[in-house]
Amino acid sequence: MSAARDLGACVYCGRAAQELHHFTASLVGTESHLDPASTIPLCVSCHKAEHAAWRAVGLDRMDHPVVARAARVPWLLGRLVELDRPVEPATLRAVHGVLIVLRDGVAALVHEEVA
Repeated sequence: MSAARDLGACVYCGRAAQELHHFTASLVGTESHLDPASTIPLCVSCHKAEHAAWRAVGLDRMDHPVVARAARVPWLLGRLVELDRPVEPATLRAVHGVLIVLRDGVAALVHEEVA
């Protein structure tokens, strides 16, 4: 029997994390995650609550990758700002990686509009 992977602490509540949350998630109607490496560790309770909150505000119904990232990353940043403790560097690196992808996606959209 293999030991459970140590994911560290839940980003939101600090308890032991059991799952990785794809904070850019997948596009509507697909199984493919936008940014498979862009995950944060969450406990089961916080993970369920996060997806319920996404459903409540429509973040689960995004169908364009740039729009999805542009909506979901600020959501995560807002949640991180609300925490009353430091954020792990790995979480900040994951967010930074998605911001770079988002920057490039917006630049490509602007280029398409101009062309």
